[in-house]
Amino acid sequence: MNEDSLHQDLSSYLQAREERDRYRVDAVLKESPFEITQRVYRSNPDDSEDGPYVRKIFSGEADKRQVGGTYGLLWREQQAGGEMRNLPCLYGVYDAVDSLEVLMECVGGTSLRSRILAHPERRMALTATVFPQVCDAVASLHDASVGPIIHRDITPSNVMCDGADDGRVRAVLIDFGVARVHKREATADTAHFGTAAYAAPEQYGFRQTDVRTDVYGLGALLAFCLQAHDPVWSGRGVEFRVPGVPEALAAVVRKAMAFDPDDRYQTARELKEAFLCALEGRVAPRAQQGSRVPAGVGVAWNALLLILFVAWTASIGFAWANKPLLLFGWPVGMKAFLFVVFAALFFVFPAVLVWFAADKRRLRRRFPRIDRGSTRRNVPILLVALVACLLLFGLLWWLIRALGLQ
Repeated sequence: MNEDSLHQDLSSYLQAREERDRYRVDAVLKESPFEITQRVYRSNPDDSEDGPYVRKIFSGEADKRQVGGTYGLLWREQQAGGEMRNLPCLYGVYDAVDSLEVLMECVGGTSLRSRILAHPERRMALTATVFPQVCDAVASLHDASVGPIIHRDITPSNVMCDGADDGRVRAVLIDFGVARVHKREATADTAHFGTAAYAAPEQYGFRQTDVRTDVYGLGALLAFCLQAHDPVWSGRGVEFRVPGVPEALAAVVRKAMAFDPDDRYQTARELKEAFLCALEGRVAPRAQQGSRVPAGVGVAWNALLLILFVAWTASIGFAWANKPLLLFGWPVGMKAFLFVVFAALFFVFPAVLVWFAADKRRLRRRFPRIDRGSTRRNVPILLVALVACLLLFGLLWWLIRALGLQ
């Protein structure tokens, strides 16, 4: 560690200590091995106090800290004038080397969970007001200049509601302790966090989380709002049908909570638009989709690939049987080489290509770690591989004829 780095670390530590001493702890709101959340008041020289504020203290050195790191990014985003709709205002982020301290707005009111459970008969009206605001908050995170910030823990307890239930409620999404920035090159999250009933399948390590992970969380949040209890995951996905809830709204929940991210709404704004359309009885605009193909088409495609592979294998076997190569006088090494080349060209390589091009969505539901590349993306690669296979075959055939081995 060089002198400049030591000086910077010391300055950060002293600043954090100075800030910590200025505040009086009024209550501890949350405590865990990684984090302490406090309600604090700032002491002034004239013995008056300002506040309340919320102070979060995350333990651990910066490079080993598993939670809280995103607050620094949010702070810089806010300082740069980024639009942070329905998110708490941050007043400072102080890195004390062995801990991170965050001072932020103390959002008034009660959690969405408390409001829904206290007055379930009002849940439809409250949902109509609150849910679009939470979608706006998530969209703000996803639009961050540093890259999409994935919240990963969108739950009713992490949505604060301030105001009366008559349409003037202000909803604020809180608690970014387990949030992370999406990295295009990553294949999975380094650490897996989330609340079980609200965590998307990919949060269990099957792939990297992205903006569609938060779409799943929003869908689970909407499910809670509409039925006043946590969503239940079955082996085949979320089967959301609740008496008294319009089918249009139930369909929005099911799509948002689809197992495959490609089958969900692709952005928080798209989900918000679908929700508002369902609420008002309007037809939602055509949703953006990943590589969405009907299941029946996928089965037919797989059957066609299998038929082509069997026909290819049978034709090669028939040609070999009716016009065998004259290998009897060849060296053993040459025979082995040709056997390996022909096996790779005519059996192994085509089998791999068939697997590569197949629709594996049904298999992925049972084995989520299976390759998730879409058929649309793989078709150009498949065509290039097929051309390469034919060129290799032509080269080998020319070599055999040129050497007079046939």
